[in-house]
Amino acid sequence: MKGLHFIMLVLILTLALSCDAPTPVPSSTPSSAPATHSSLPTYTQVVSTYPPGVELCRTEIAIEKVEPDGAWWIRGDFEIRQGVKQIQCYGTRVTLEVAVTLDGKEYPAGTKLTVDKDLNWIEVSNWD
Repeated sequence: MKGLHFIMLVLILTLALSCDAPTPVPSSTPSSAPATHSSLPTYTQVVSTYPPGVELCRTEIAIEKVEPDGAWWIRGDFEIRQGVKQIQCYGTRVTLEVAVTLDGKEYPAGTKLTVDKDLNWIEVSNWD
């Protein structure tokens, strides 16, 4: 029964993500030139660029698997505001355990993503 609940959660997230966030496309080939950690900003550096007064979401997830139809297998917690799951929100912490393509850019497994001041995905070196 627990497995059925997990599958239902994945299906619900898939539906929600198709409305609220870009649809990830699985990729078997990582980025041709992944950024080195030293050239990436830290999470704190990115958060410091957010507009004054924004409320940070408490979403902290890991994407474990991407199905051929784009559905994500997610582990972790995401915030819900006014009945809407917050994934691509100020302060989000998304760790990729598999390669994922978002907004046409490929990110390899191990990538840590948050959003920039314009709510675009941005890679960070750590969660400091």
